[in-house]
Amino acid sequence: MIAALALFIGATLAHADDSGTARISVRETSFLAAPPWPVEQNEVSFTTDYDRRFDVRSGVSFQFHPYLYGTTVQDRRQQSVVLDPRSFYLDLDPKFAWIRAGFMTMKWEGTDGLNPMDIASIKDWSDPLNTETRASGAIAIGKSGDKFDFEAEYIPYQTLWLLPGVKSPWLPRRFNFPIRSNQFELRIPDRVEYVFNDPVELNDARRNNTAARLQLRPEFADLTVAYYEGLADSPALEPVLDVTAPTGYPANTFLLMSPVHIIPVAYRVRTVAGYLSHPFGQWIFRATSRYDQPLGTDSRIPEWSQYSVLGLERSFDVGTNTWTGVLQGAWVRAPESTSLISVRDVFNQTVLFGLRAPMGEKWTAMLSGFKGTHDSSYFARVEAGYRYNDHWRIDGALELLDGPAESLLGVFGANDRASLTLSGVY
Repeated sequence: MIAALALFIGATLAHADDSGTARISVRETSFLAAPPWPVEQNEVSFTTDYDRRFDVRSGVSFQFHPYLYGTTVQDRRQQSVVLDPRSFYLDLDPKFAWIRAGFMTMKWEGTDGLNPMDIASIKDWSDPLNTETRASGAIAIGKSGDKFDFEAEYIPYQTLWLLPGVKSPWLPRRFNFPIRSNQFELRIPDRVEYVFNDPVELNDARRNNTAARLQLRPEFADLTVAYYEGLADSPALEPVLDVTAPTGYPANTFLLMSPVHIIPVAYRVRTVAGYLSHPFGQWIFRATSRYDQPLGTDSRIPEWSQYSVLGLERSFDVGTNTWTGVLQGAWVRAPESTSLISVRDVFNQTVLFGLRAPMGEKWTAMLSGFKGTHDSSYFARVEAGYRYNDHWRIDGALELLDGPAESLLGVFGANDRASLTLSGVY
């Protein structure tokens, strides 16, 4: 199948308009160990997009950037194929400010790997190790100067997040159901099926969302403050507690009955975030933090949370190549509730690391991941890429993760996987 898709890639890119940029990739992924039923071991996924800017007249342009991605494995994602507008807006650039209207993504700069500044974007969580950012219809206005940038957005109706499919490897299928509460434990049956109930929206969470960001560039550092009020970037995932008390287990341990029903709860949140970047010599110091205050009184709405990242980045020469290393520390305050532990919670008291190592003009190697300091949880990604020419490249990756049985990474500890990606750009 990957060979057939490669032929399709070549035919598509050969007819790409020279005034825009076309990209396409196809990836084959395999779990190193056979996953539990009903998860398939192998997957072929793809992405393709076309990016072009049309000049309508002086000071008026149109940004056109549709993005298509998907998988060949049925029920691995909530939607097997997704067409996202990504950037599809009219751009007015008068002298006093710029104005945009249409679909856009609002993913703001911050720390690498874990970015607390990414407060206004909605995600596709189908693959939590490789999330996609979803565009939303908005009206934005901004102003840029030598020492500052300012932008503000109004989102009349926010795009909803996407979740894993019912046969996803990223739903709990061994050990326990990892909820945020320590009051009781939910065990998972040997063969478990999942059903996502219709989402519940509280307090019109998707309507009338707003976001704003101010960047300042004084001589000593780059400073950013940001604000967002609207739909939380991920839902609270509440299991329907159809349980039984198994024999031979402590009194506070219950066995979930299959199928397990999960209710995605969309709620409204108010978020503030800040970012600081300061270069000194060959080093760059970065610090960023955010505070999330959910709005409403419903018992399914979580309490406040925050997470912060401090890190150092340094570039150094190795022969004729420039390598870049990153070392960061993260702290997360996650509230207790009966909802599923989120991906962000695993970063509490972790050390994050990354190294990008180009080797000549053709080869690139990367190492990234994190290690928990309060338990033995870890995630590591090793990559190697070869650029065949200006248009084509091939990349291989190995992803490893594990942790204690009661942790989120422990539940997914059998999901070590390898991938091979062919990509082209014209």
